[in-house]
Amino acid sequence: MAGRGRGDLVLGIVLGVALGIAIVAIFVFVFSEDTVDAPSINNGASTERSARP
Repeated sequence: MAGRGRGDLVLGIVLGVALGIAIVAIFVFVFSEDTVDAPSINNGASTERSARP
């Protein structure tokens, strides 16, 4: 890092963190629909089950 300033290091770290967050957000909001445990809305039907006494 002899010829580069501290600004390049900070910029690289910030861009790396932003890219990582963007990749995770894209996966969560776009590709998580295909996973097994993806939540779904059952047209207002309740999915709660009461315990039997």
